[in-house]
Amino acid sequence: MEATIARPRDLPETLPAHDFHSLAKTEPHPRTRIRFLGMAHLQEGLTYPEIATALRVSKITV
Repeated sequence: MEATIARPRDLPETLPAHDFHSLAKTEPHPRTRIRFLGMAHLQEGLTYPEIATALRVSKITV
């Protein structure tokens, strides 16, 4: 069985400057709300598989 290589996190330095939780609460479009929630989870330090599980999407989507 081959080991899965994790994608390195290449995040912009301005990521912590945004409040994705409040953006998700005020966003009218559902798909964009989910994206904001994913970014909020990323800010909190969750891994890509953990974010995928929380948002109920595939790991590839994240």
